[in-house]
Amino acid sequence: MKMVRYNDCNCIFRIAVGTIVLILVLFIEGTVTAVAADTEIVYDDGDAENFLSTGDGYVIKMSSPFYKPFTITTVKIFGYRYGDDSWINLDIWDQDKNTIYHYTAMQSDYFTFDKSWANINVENVVVDGDFYVFFSTDSHNPNDLNTTGVEVGEDYSLPSEDRSYIADFSNSVGFYNSLEPSIHGGNWMIRAAVHEGGSIVETDDNNIIVKNDDTSELYGVSDWPMFQHDAAHTGATDDVVLPPLEMVWVSDTGGSGSGSPSIVADTVFTHDSHGGVYAVDAKTGVTKWKYATGEIIYDSSPTVSENTVYIGTEEHLYAIDATNGYFKWKYKTGHNVGMATVVDGNVYFGARSDLYSIDATTGKDQWKLEGKVGGNEFGPAVVGGVVYMIGFMRSETISDTIIAINAATGAEIWSCDLEDEASSTPTVVDGIVYIGGNDYLYAFDTSNGKEKWKYQVGGVIESSPAVSRGTIYFGSEDHFVYAVDTATGKEKWRFKTDGSIQSSPAVSENVLYVCSGVSIDESAIYAFDTATGTLKWKQIINFQTHSAPAIANGMLYIGVDPNGYNAGVLAFAHSDTAPAFEEVAAIVSQSSTSIIDSILGETESQESSLTSDQTSTSLKNSMNWIFLLAVLVVVGAVLFIALKRKGVKEVATAPITSSGSVDIKRGYEILPNRDLRVGIRVTNNTGYSVMNAESILEYPESLFSIKDNILHNLGNIDNGGTRTATYILKPMACIHQEKISALITYRDHLGNKQTTRMRPKELHCVFPFLKGIDTTPDEYIRFTESGYHREDGISFDGVSIDDMIRIIDTTCAQRLKQIGEATTVDGGKIIYLAGESLGEKATYLLTALVQEYHGLTQIILRAHSDNKPGLVGFLSEITDSIRHLTTSIQSAKEIGVIEKTRVINIIDSVVQRTYFGDVGGADVNIKDSVVTRSKIGDDKSGL
Repeated sequence: MKMVRYNDCNCIFRIAVGTIVLILVLFIEGTVTAVAADTEIVYDDGDAENFLSTGDGYVIKMSSPFYKPFTITTVKIFGYRYGDDSWINLDIWDQDKNTIYHYTAMQSDYFTFDKSWANINVENVVVDGDFYVFFSTDSHNPNDLNTTGVEVGEDYSLPSEDRSYIADFSNSVGFYNSLEPSIHGGNWMIRAAVHEGGSIVETDDNNIIVKNDDTSELYGVSDWPMFQHDAAHTGATDDVVLPPLEMVWVSDTGGSGSGSPSIVADTVFTHDSHGGVYAVDAKTGVTKWKYATGEIIYDSSPTVSENTVYIGTEEHLYAIDATNGYFKWKYKTGHNVGMATVVDGNVYFGARSDLYSIDATTGKDQWKLEGKVGGNEFGPAVVGGVVYMIGFMRSETISDTIIAINAATGAEIWSCDLEDEASSTPTVVDGIVYIGGNDYLYAFDTSNGKEKWKYQVGGVIESSPAVSRGTIYFGSEDHFVYAVDTATGKEKWRFKTDGSIQSSPAVSENVLYVCSGVSIDESAIYAFDTATGTLKWKQIINFQTHSAPAIANGMLYIGVDPNGYNAGVLAFAHSDTAPAFEEVAAIVSQSSTSIIDSILGETESQESSLTSDQTSTSLKNSMNWIFLLAVLVVVGAVLFIALKRKGVKEVATAPITSSGSVDIKRGYEILPNRDLRVGIRVTNNTGYSVMNAESILEYPESLFSIKDNILHNLGNIDNGGTRTATYILKPMACIHQEKISALITYRDHLGNKQTTRMRPKELHCVFPFLKGIDTTPDEYIRFTESGYHREDGISFDGVSIDDMIRIIDTTCAQRLKQIGEATTVDGGKIIYLAGESLGEKATYLLTALVQEYHGLTQIILRAHSDNKPGLVGFLSEITDSIRHLTTSIQSAKEIGVIEKTRVINIIDSVVQRTYFGDVGGADVNIKDSVVTRSKIGDDKSGL
């Protein structure tokens, strides 16, 4: 099946064929289901006598009278959700309460606001006796305002036999303090379905089916385990995939359009933009498992090493078991994490302006280089014990750098400035590191950082280069694919595609694969001969993609933006029956050809292929070209004579070209009234005048309000001309490392609509302009009961509790006001702080617990606010400020973040055991508050 642009007749034909295929699939699927039906383990009669919400956890013990292994396929939970969306956890424990399966998702993925069964599929979980199903979620009292949660049904009709429990303080993988019987003695309405694994085997009287383990061998020619194939990001493989190709499957995982898939053995690893990480069968596209991080994934792609999947989110680097999707560990940076590179047991990745090296097995720190790197979305290249990374650009007027760092120690070896902003991932091959910028492709010597050569193009190079056999291949937003000699920097060939290229190329033997844009909802996949640039095959797909193709198992895989469809990855394989494709020659680097191309934009061979429905004779075209050249020569001669007569000094200028692009620069500033002014400058370098240019701003609407229209009409822009769109954004919440982007549209010289997307701009620490406020303990407690909250925690070595209290005071002095004095509890101290955001008129509270734990000093933070979107920025900024101030103290060393579940349990258990003292002669005792029974201090002034 191919996805191509088609006319109405083809559309009707394809719809008819698709309908027939769908009917056949449904028929076959129904037949299989009838043969291999699920069997449920049930301890309820289907009618709920009660519904209960708990923030701890629901546990039900399930027994099997059959004493051979069988597979759990589905867990079913009867309930409904209320309030805003939040997370859910599903664990399966063995008979000894060891976690053998963990899954995280959002409430809305499975539960509705109506009472119904939520069916949660389970992958490859085999048990051989009794087992427990554990379910937890972020639940509060549904009768309170602004709460969220899930209520699960209870049934009293069948004997409970002490099967249903509440797990105290259970919020994550298999953690529980104790199991308490359910309140009313009934059973939770939680069921498990079991299913055969191989062939149908003998069953007992209860018809519980046993699984026969599948012992089929793994297959695969070679792997593609990370972005651009390897740690050097060469983008090249010996796995052969020859055109023409046909699409063999589409995954239903959802996608991001920018993330690139990774392939190891028989599995494709991919992600969606909402935080889901997937393992997909490489042959069929069927999902094997899904892990929900619960966080947005911006600039990362999966990296697979030693049976572990590493992927970055908006705050963490996650490590996930590649076989079953189980959570291993996560490392918190508090900032957006880019792509990871794994070499020799170490994981290297960037977050904000810092570069990290951590142990790939444990997630423990190795070293951290602070404030030196940028562009973490590109990811580092690691070759020969050296990490190569984009250096930090300190302002809009200073260029980026390429920086080389010792992989073992984190020490800087050398750095070299670029002439513009870096825009691609480094590629390192044979002693040269390559990097794309806004105007040039650069080549630097890896031994000393000296520039070897640079190659100028007509647009931004967001396409990370691929290198094979002495040639470097890359694309640009000027619509061209380029092949350049690695030794000299001289062009070998170039080919103009249908649109902007932000996809990185991939080389399979002598074939180069790359994707380009075609329209807002279409892209094209190309296959070129690596030596000559001849176009061997092309396919239009009805999806947008910036994904780099990945090649493994004799197939080509591409990640796509779903575009309203249930799609994430497309898989292509060679086809002997595909229609014949008329090859198109590239522009070969010869002086006569390149001069004509500079004037006219493209060669006759490409023009004829791209407009094959328009016919003209070669003689007529040749005469037209010769006539046009003659006219240009005469006009040039007349201008030259006229200028000489007027005594005008000759100025060397570049030839007019139509192979350029629309370039975008962006910046921002904070205004005195705390608004944000964003400027987007558009420069026309296309070689012709563009018409009806427009800028459309994209920004987080939950965090900003805009004082004008998101669409700015820039009008017509002459070649070389500049227009600027200015937007005023009003922060509605705490802003910490958020991203804005823009879409630029215009009409080209042929009247066709063109679209260019601005690379997202990160807003660094636009803090919420807090000031401290007075409040009373009563008010503090009431607010914590009604507002939203978020937790974080860090451990340090080499700093005392008293020093840490002073650090927190210093960090918050200009932003929050301490309520009372620090209170001593359980070998630690608690302080309470309150503030108000001037820009958004929201209240922010911070409870900070500092305690000693196994020789380390722990800082446990819980933030409260009545503005939920602002909590992330508020707590992230406070945490970062504490982290940077603490690590600057001599001998203090950050050990790492504390798991969120542990933070919640610590602050709940320690803070709730303390008490409020006499405040104005009255005792304060508000039941079940987060800070209930916490002593803020004796204050007779009525604070």
